[in-house]
Amino acid sequence: MDTDNKILIVDDERFYINVLVDLLKDQYKLYIAKSGEQALKRIADNPPDLILLDIMMPEMDGYQTCIEVKKNHNGSKFLLYF
Repeated sequence: MDTDNKILIVDDERFYINVLVDLLKDQYKLYIAKSGEQALKRIADNPPDLILLDIMMPEMDGYQTCIEVKKNHNGSKFLLYF
């Protein structure tokens, strides 16, 4: 892999994580989070270029996670997809 593009995959279901990893692993550097809280920690440590974010997750859903990302990382180059 000779790319610096980083994608954060946020999903609480292992099946969907595996599908996305299989599709993207050869072109991108991938990071995984299984919850909104974990995603926020990963973003703080190593901001990605793209976030693939599940909507329906326990505790902090995708909408709440999106709000927190925008609040704490205003001006960053994130693209959020649901």
